[in-house]
Amino acid sequence: MKKFIVGTFVGLLLSGSVLAQNLKVKAYYSGYEKESNTYGFETEEGDYIEFEEINPEVLTKYSLKTKEKGKAFSVEYSTTEKEDEDGELIEIYKLIKLTPTTIISKDDEDEDED
Repeated sequence: MKKFIVGTFVGLLLSGSVLAQNLKVKAYYSGYEKESNTYGFETEEGDYIEFEEINPEVLTKYSLKTKEKGKAFSVEYSTTEKEDEDGELIEIYKLIKLTPTTIISKDDEDEDED
């Protein structure tokens, strides 16, 4: 009986988001949107990510509501799915960690080769 319970528990862990990995991307901070209470970042590939949830340590370390706009960061985040008020599944982005970095654009790399 113990083997069945342990096996079932491990199976549930592996199938759920409990073991979800954090994702990383380099991005420029675009700013805080007061109306939607989100924090925006533009990735080095040109994609835009809005974070609805933020690790409190990030907000303690960085003044994202008033400063940091345009700065480059290595962004560590996770995603989860939740049901909205209409019953639709939506993806929620949570900002886990920010680390200042530099981003070398492809245009800069091309100029260096000349």
